[in-house]
Amino acid sequence: DALKLEWINVYNSYTGRYYRFFCYTRCRLSTDSTEGSQQVSLNFARTHSLTIRVHDPTVNAGSHDFLIVDIFSGRCTGVCVTQTVSGLTEHGNTYDKAFSSSNFGAPTKLRLTLTGDDWLNILWIDVYNAYIGRFDRFHCPRGGCDLSTD
Repeated sequence: DALKLEWINVYNSYTGRYYRFFCYTRCRLSTDSTEGSQQVSLNFARTHSLTIRVHDPTVNAGSHDFLIVDIFSGRCTGVCVTQTVSGLTEHGNTYDKAFSSSNFGAPTKLRLTLTGDDWLNILWIDVYNAYIGRFDRFHCPRGGCDLSTD
């Protein structure tokens, strides 16, 4: 058996903070004793991320259009960070998007804009701020956030 990693989150219970470590070469961990005792070196990066969960029930939950996510917080006047996400094509999937930016603090609000003609139905979005080691989940109302350019 083998496990391939892109990143791992570590929680420091003393400080109450999460830290994300990235494995840029797609680390492979194995239980096969013939593979030796290779050590994996994970790099800490101040990389933020968005995790987007597309709704399950409807076949048309995914989209080929771009989703623009504006992140707001008390640390900024107006929009702190804007990220464009694409490839949210399969319903029921969770998608990760890593990005770099300055410390935007604890997010208080997201503004979601869909480009193009498709529909997109989202259950929730997690925002991870690497500077403060914090995840914030933004839930859509029951039934998901229906986004459309109509």
